[in-house]
Amino acid sequence: MVLYELLTGVQPFRAEDLTTLIYKITSEDPEPLGQHNPKAPKAVVQIVERALVKDRDKRYQKAEQMAEHLRIVGKKMDELALRKTSGATAG
Repeated sequence: MVLYELLTGVQPFRAEDLTTLIYKITSEDPEPLGQHNPKAPKAVVQIVERALVKDRDKRYQKAEQMAEHLRIVGKKMDELALRKTSGATAG
């Protein structure tokens, strides 16, 4: 939920009162992350969606798994940025 909010600037579940909020968290899907931040990398969106899925068997079973996926994405983004920088200076 924190990563969703960091990427979008909004909470994935919002409500006027605690009862409604709990209902939304347990029963509804959050608005698609891309709707709030279309520039979010697709791989990161997929990680957040998996973390927020209602079926606990489909969610990450351990925070370590999610962290590893985020590290992989971060590394690939760094490599892509490096290639873009190298290509810009080479030309």
